[in-house]
Amino acid sequence: MAHQSRECDIVVWDSENYFCLPFSSYGHYFVESVRLALESKSNYSTDTWADALQKSRAVRDIVPNVGLNLAGEVAMLQLEVQSLRAGVPHDGMLHTTAHVATAAFFFFGGQSVSLPQLIRSCDGEVDDSWPDIVLFLEAGKLILKRYSDDGGKGYLELYDLGEDALLVFAASAFAFISERSVQVENPAFLEAHVDTLQCVDPTDAHSFRLTRPPASRGRVPIVV
Repeated sequence: MAHQSRECDIVVWDSENYFCLPFSSYGHYFVESVRLALESKSNYSTDTWADALQKSRAVRDIVPNVGLNLAGEVAMLQLEVQSLRAGVPHDGMLHTTAHVATAAFFFFGGQSVSLPQLIRSCDGEVDDSWPDIVLFLEAGKLILKRYSDDGGKGYLELYDLGEDALLVFAASAFAFISERSVQVENPAFLEAHVDTLQCVDPTDAHSFRLTRPPASRGRVPIVV
């Protein structure tokens, strides 16, 4: 039997190219169609945080079985053109599929949470279990999980955003969805219109070790 996640409160999925299996009160989605899985909690507590981590881990453990999409095919054609121009055969392209993005949303509580405290509760499994976006709405705190450009490190960044936290959460969620979708035209990235995202630095940041390769599409260099 294929691996399954636990129940998700909100699923953002590609209904244009995939189908789901609807039931009376819920639906089953193929992982290849899912762009974001969100867990929503009324109050923050150690128990609700632990539950969010477990559900994020269950989603993270599912590996999408997809080939090259349109963006990958274009990148491959660009590599072919470069190879023809150089007159040197290429050795292919390294392609790692993006994991399904995850998010956790807490309406109340979280005013006193800190990154070290939350990291300790993760038992060192930040890469495997931590959601990509975490929002403590009442506290106005947002935590983003990022990866370095070279894919060698991961970072957690905590932002104290006050009443702008929900707006930045929405912009971040749209960015994760866009990164996992094939666009015919450039999407209207919400963060480009939100000044808060461009002028606020994190109040705390911690690096974490990677246990899985991050998504990438790297070309094997052609040596002339």
